[in-house]
Amino acid sequence: MNLDEEFKKALRKQVDTIIKSSISKHGNFHNNHEMWAVLKEEIEEAKDEMNDIEISFESMWFRIKTDSDIEEQLDKIIKCAKNSINELIDVLAVCNKELYSNHMCIVCGSRKEIKEIQGFKYCKECAKNPIL
Repeated sequence: MNLDEEFKKALRKQVDTIIKSSISKHGNFHNNHEMWAVLKEEIEEAKDEMNDIEISFESMWFRIKTDSDIEEQLDKIIKCAKNSINELIDVLAVCNKELYSNHMCIVCGSRKEIKEIQGFKYCKECAKNPIL
């Protein structure tokens, strides 16, 4: 499924807000090790939410087979899916913060002919159609 432009704009805005907040609270990453540790934590949190979805999904199947109510499982899956999305947005923000702080294009990683658009750095080619 392709993301529509309105969703991309909202996602860009959310990632930008997270990056700016993180930089104001913690500054840029001091090194790749620090960035890796923060990224690892965000990925683990997203995985935990996905694991909870899987558990609720399996529980739902058991309840379906026994003709029991599944509302609780659906509510849990919805909650965990929303949490997963938030964690994955944090993953995006950590990666983009690193690219942003290293004066690289946040799309392709190029360090050539970088220019800033709405607080993010893009190379000449990616600036033609900025996505984040």
